[in-house]
Amino acid sequence: MLTGQPPFDTIMTNKDILASQMAESVGSLPDRWEDCYTAPSHNNDEDSSLVLEELLAELYFDEGKKPELSETELEAWARLLKKLLRLETSERATATEILQEDCLK
Repeated sequence: MLTGQPPFDTIMTNKDILASQMAESVGSLPDRWEDCYTAPSHNNDEDSSLVLEELLAELYFDEGKKPELSETELEAWARLLKKLLRLETSERATATEILQEDCLK
């Protein structure tokens, strides 16, 4: 959304690689997926937040682009995106919570 790139690499990948990318970006996979995918489950929310922020910064602050957002603003967007990308729908931010985010004020 902010970088023009999809959040996960889907070219030449398989379900285990995709599940691993998802776990690294947004946190551990749901327990009920354990039998279907081989992906790291040791990531906590803090670790995955850093991964997502680093990925966004790498893509957004590309040498050929003039950034419209500061690093602080991009970090706020990363926090929001992480809440929207939660794999368990019950853990995703509600519309009310989303509207409270700093990046939307």
